Amino acid sequence: MIKFSVEFKNRGKWDALTLYIKELGKDGTSSHFILQDAVNTIADKAVEAGRNHISVSKKRPSSGDNLEKAIDKEIISSVGGIEVGIGNIEKLKKIAPYFEVLNDGGYVPPANIGYFTSGSGLSGDITPPASGISGQQWVHTGKERGSFLMKPKKAIEGINYVGKMVSVVQNEFLGLIRSLGNKILGEQIKRIIG
Repeated sequence: MIKFSVEFKNRGKWDALTLYIKELGKDGTSSHFILQDAVNTIADKAVEAGRNHISVSKKRPSSGDNLEKAIDKEIISSVGGIEVGIGNIEKLKKIAPYFEVLNDGGYVPPANIGYFTSGSGLSGDITPPASGISGQQWVHTGKERGSFLMKPKKAIEGINYVGKMVSVVQNEFLGLIRSLGNKILGEQIKRIIG
């Protein structure tokens, strides 16, 4: 799961941010729920970015979307704050066991017996392998008759979808902190001038 933490080096700024967050709830809306909503929104954006990155990075666009479906957010705890996880490892292992390979790359699949299809989905669609053509799908049969022996030579290229999600979390969270900081400074400036 993706986890992140924030460290404040200036205690005064942290105290000002904490005071502002407490002030958020004075209109009857709990600051706790406002911040929970913000964190949930950030997690949703990260999940969407990861799914989109996987979708556009596919070498075979017609292949399944198990990994995209398996990546989601999960509220781990909402007591005293909120803790959200993205990408439950057990769920990923069960639904998309190749999740690490697709992220990191570097794996060369073993030799395999089967056949290629053109990707049309029609019954009996067997086609010889063609170099440089996308959309062909491999069907493992384990039988020699009427099949091809495929010996992969190139390692699978990783697409770093986890890095994409982490980047979204960092950027969105920094944006949230900046917007809260601007509101804090704005209030301080009004008090000084006004």
